Amino acid sequence: MAKEIVTLNIEDTCLRLMVVKDKEVRLAVSQPLEAGLVKNGTVVDRQKLSQAIGDLFQSHGVANGKVVMAISGINAFYRLISQPPVPSDMLAEAAKREAERVMPVPLSELHLSYQVLSSSKIESVLGLVGLPRIPTEAQVETLRMAGLNPYVMDIKPLALVRAVSEPEAIFIEVQEATFDIVLTVDGLPQIIRSLSFPRSSLPWPEKVTAITEELDRTVKFYNSAHKDRPLKTTVALFVSGEIDGQGEELLRQRLGYESRALPEPPFAVDGLDLRRYLVNLGLALKVADRTNHGGVNINVLPEKYLPKKRPLAQVLAVAFLPLALAGSIGVNMLVDNARDDTRALEAKLAQTQAAVQLRQKEVAQFQELEQTTAALAPLAESWQRVLADLTQDRVKVSKQMNQAAALAGESIRLDAIKYGPESTLTIQGVAPSKDGVLSYAQRLKDTRIFSETLVKSVQDKSGAVEFTLELK
Repeated sequence: MAKEIVTLNIEDTCLRLMVVKDKEVRLAVSQPLEAGLVKNGTVVDRQKLSQAIGDLFQSHGVANGKVVMAISGINAFYRLISQPPVPSDMLAEAAKREAERVMPVPLSELHLSYQVLSSSKIESVLGLVGLPRIPTEAQVETLRMAGLNPYVMDIKPLALVRAVSEPEAIFIEVQEATFDIVLTVDGLPQIIRSLSFPRSSLPWPEKVTAITEELDRTVKFYNSAHKDRPLKTTVALFVSGEIDGQGEELLRQRLGYESRALPEPPFAVDGLDLRRYLVNLGLALKVADRTNHGGVNINVLPEKYLPKKRPLAQVLAVAFLPLALAGSIGVNMLVDNARDDTRALEAKLAQTQAAVQLRQKEVAQFQELEQTTAALAPLAESWQRVLADLTQDRVKVSKQMNQAAALAGESIRLDAIKYGPESTLTIQGVAPSKDGVLSYAQRLKDTRIFSETLVKSVQDKSGAVEFTLELK
């Protein structure tokens, strides 16, 4: 790896810059940010932030150029989905249809990226990442204003996982104003949670409490969807970010998981505190060795900022130009050598050659048409199967939603019915009492339409009871 890799991680309170070259971390620095330039992972003041980034690069002698950047996971949507295998030319459309089903906001408001993580004759597993258009483009444009060229982008939680590459683990990244939680199983991030603390100046014990409560909810949610294979209590815990050894020990005691030291990266680091630069390391690994560190490696940079591919016609023209010139020279030489002896036959020879070329072109076009027609037949059949499966799923979901609404009766008000990952139906509403909630849940269970009925939350509020149910 001879090329220089420059990575930039923008936090709410600081910038973190790392330069890797020749398998060595040449530079790793942090620079505080003026309060209010970035809030909850979203750029608030592009002008001042671009100036701060430019000053950071200039002060450390880092040339403006290509940059691998991280974007906060707070506004990102990450989903793992499985679907029937489809031909490669239909994959983008199939991924888009699945994203429309599982993403909580319309796709028109998102930049969507995807990656096929595994594929068999039975199913394909895809990783989907949706980023809100406005804040994502604001961050990219800010770097461009600073004279940089962000050519690869990743969300922070995925960079954390790549930096460690542990098949089954819990990752917790703690910053001054935000924190991230990632659960990985079989080497793939299963759940990502990126949140802000109630306030940036929160004392450390209160931050530990907030992290503990959120991790407990995350693990319970995962285990409820994977009862046949819940997360092990011996799972490895990796902690990174703005945290010292004492803080890490307090967090480990509260969480109850085995905290492990971060593994040495494949770069020479010379005493670098890996906890503070784990995201940057994951970004560097994203481009340093694309054949290693398997799992999710999606370039989530919006398509509008990716380098434009050269048209096929231009590529073919450049490729065949030498051949065309060589052929032309050869023909001219033959004609010149034979001009004196074949002048009478020249016109007839030209006509014959033209006719042969025309015939060859017609035969080639016909063969290409036959091949295209034959190739389209299985694609059409496969697409029809995909559409049939999607239609069947829509009918099933519609039936479940209608049944849930019908069983609510007049005493229960339903505020939302959402269909989410793992075929989960989430119902939010208000009932006159807790008994009413339990009775409603029992009625849903008795229909036998749902294999599982879970009362996720019940909360007294203003003489009524707000509740959330999860159905599968």
